[in-house]
Amino acid sequence: MKKSMLFLLCLFLLAGCSKDEVTEEPPVAEEEPDVTEGLTFAQVFAAGGEFEPFPESRTMETIATSAPMNEDYEREDEEGGEVTERSVCVTETVSVLDGNGQFPLFNSNADVVFPGNLLQGKTLTDATPKPIVVGRAGGTISYDLNNGNTNSTFTVDEVKKSSIQNGMNNIIANAGEVVPANFQVDIIQIESESQMALEMGIEVETFTTKVEGNMSFSTEKEYNRTLVKVNQSYYTMSFDLPTSLDEIFGDNVTPEQLETFVQADNPATFISSVTYGRIFYMLIESTSSREEMQASLKVTYDAAAINGSGSLDVETFNSLKEVKIKSIAYGGDAEGSFQLLGETSIAAIANKIGASTDIRAGLPLSYVVRSVERPDIVVGTKLATEYDIVSCEVKGILPPDVYRPLVDLFEDGIGAAFQLTGKIIVMYNKTGDKYAYYNVGSGEAPRIWDVSDWEGAITSNHISTGPIGAAVRWGEDRIHLFNMDGTKFLKFNYDSTSSILSSPNNPIGTIERNTDGSPKFFEASTYYATTINPVTSFPFANDGIDAAIQYSEDATQRYFSNDGKSTIALNFDRTLDRYVWSDIDAPKTIFGVDFFESVGATTKVQFGPTTLEVIYFNWEGDQMIIQTQPNTFNGPYFVN
Repeated sequence: MKKSMLFLLCLFLLAGCSKDEVTEEPPVAEEEPDVTEGLTFAQVFAAGGEFEPFPESRTMETIATSAPMNEDYEREDEEGGEVTERSVCVTETVSVLDGNGQFPLFNSNADVVFPGNLLQGKTLTDATPKPIVVGRAGGTISYDLNNGNTNSTFTVDEVKKSSIQNGMNNIIANAGEVVPANFQVDIIQIESESQMALEMGIEVETFTTKVEGNMSFSTEKEYNRTLVKVNQSYYTMSFDLPTSLDEIFGDNVTPEQLETFVQADNPATFISSVTYGRIFYMLIESTSSREEMQASLKVTYDAAAINGSGSLDVETFNSLKEVKIKSIAYGGDAEGSFQLLGETSIAAIANKIGASTDIRAGLPLSYVVRSVERPDIVVGTKLATEYDIVSCEVKGILPPDVYRPLVDLFEDGIGAAFQLTGKIIVMYNKTGDKYAYYNVGSGEAPRIWDVSDWEGAITSNHISTGPIGAAVRWGEDRIHLFNMDGTKFLKFNYDSTSSILSSPNNPIGTIERNTDGSPKFFEASTYYATTINPVTSFPFANDGIDAAIQYSEDATQRYFSNDGKSTIALNFDRTLDRYVWSDIDAPKTIFGVDFFESVGATTKVQFGPTTLEVIYFNWEGDQMIIQTQPNTFNGPYFVN
C-alpha cells in the first residue's frame, strides 16, 4: 500500500515539473507582401513618367563666327566662255535645338507602323521602335481624301496589323487612281552629316545606322553639298482618338501585363495617324559653287513643287560640274517599293519623279504618336546638335589670266598705278606704303616692296618716296609720284629702254633732289597751273589728284580728282604749242553709264605695237575695268 502511494506521488511530481518547463518553438517566417497585389493602370502609367516636351520650332544660337574667306569657282558666262567667280563666305558654328512631331520612316517594311498600334515611348527615336504587345480593344480608322469614296472609314473589333491592313486596303481599292498633286520640295545647303540628320528629322545615331551607308559624303575632292527633299503625300490614315483605356486595351489585359512594357522613362504611346505616299532624299555633291548649286537646283525642282507635275529641269541641273547624286527613295512605284540607293543619276531620278503613279502604291512616310495616358498630347522628339552654316555672297568675276596676279595683291586694295614701259606696270596699295612691280602676262608673280625699302625699284640714293596716293607717267622717262592727298609730287627719272626694267634688283632710276640732297617736292597747283603754261587754268588746283594716266608719249593725259568723282583731260595743242585742260566731267559721262562712279587708279598696258589696254580701278581699289578699244570696256572684275 505504501509502495503504491509512493509511486503515485512520483508520477504527480514528474507531471508538475514537465508543465513548468519552457520549450522553444522554431520561428515561423512572415509572408512578404505581394507588391503586384492591387496594381492599377494608373500606377503603371505613373511609373512610365511624362514625356519631355519638344520644341515646336527650330532655335539656333551662334557659337562662333569665322573671318570672311574667299572661294573661287569656274563657271560659264552668258556667251559660253569660262570665267572665275569669287564668293566671300563666312562660317558660323551654331547650336541647334529642333523638334519633330512626325517620325520619318526609312524602312517601308516596318511591321510596327500602322494606325492605332501601341509603341514603347523610349524607343520612338530608334530606327525601328518596339511595340507593346498586349490584347487590344477595337477602333475606327479613316482617311483624309474627299474624293467621293463612300468607303472611307472602317471599324475593327481588335486593333492588330492584319485587321488594320485589310481595312485600309478596302478603302484604297475604292479610292480611284488619281494621286493628289501634293509635292513639297526643300533645298538645303549641307555642311555636315549631323546637319543632314537634323534636316531629315532624325537623330545622328539613327542616321548612322539607317542612312549613312547610302548618303555618305564623298571625300576625294572638295565638294559642296545640297540636300533635296521631294515629298509627295498621297493620303493619311487616322485612328479615332480613344476617350478611355477601355477603348485601347482588351478586357483581358491586366496592369501586370502592361507593366512588362511600361517602365520608368518608357511611357506608353500609340500611333494616331500614318501618312502614305512617296519620298526622295537626294544628297547632291558638286565642285560648283554653293550659289550655283542653289540657283540650279531651285530651277530644276521648281516645276515639281509649283505645278505638281513632278517634272525636273534636267538641262539646268546638268550645268553643274562634277556632280554626284546619292539618294534614298521609296513609294509610288507600280512594281512595289521603289528604292534608289546609293549613287545614281539625275536622269534616273527625273524619270521616277515624273512618272505617273498609283495611289495604291503609297508607302508609309511618317507617323504621328500620342500618349496613351493623355491622347491629347502629341509625342515628339527633341533634336539637338551643332553644325556649321556657311553663308556666301557672290562678289563677282575675277579678271582674265594675265591680270589674275593682281587679285589679292594687297589686303587694302589698289590705290595708285603707272606704266614704266610696255607691259611693265607698278601699283601701290590703298594706304600707299607698299608697291608691286609686275610684268603683265610674263608668268612671274608681282614683286612687292615697302616704300621705305631703299633697295626697292622706285627709290634712289637711300631716298624713299614716302606713301604714294597717285602716279602718272610723264613723257617717256619720268614718273610723277603724288603724295596721299594729291597736292604734291616727286619726279622719278629713269631710262624706259633699259634692260634692267625686266627684272630689277635695285633702284631703276633717281628721284630729283634739292641742293641739300632732300627729295624735291613740286606743288601740283603750281606745276599744273603755271609751270607747264596751259591755255586754261588747272581745275583741280584746290582738290588734289587721286589718279592719272598718260595715254601717249605726246602728253595726252587724264586726271581724276582726289575723290575720284571728277575727271579732266590734258592735251597738247600743237597749233598753240601749249597744253589745254578740258572741262570737268564725271567718269560715267566720259566712259559710259556702266563705268565706275569714282576712279582711284589707272594705267595703260602696251602688249605690242597695236595692242593697247587701259585698266581702271575704282576708288575703293577692289574692282577693275579693262578698256580694249575706244568704246569697249570689259568688267568690272574683282581684285579684292
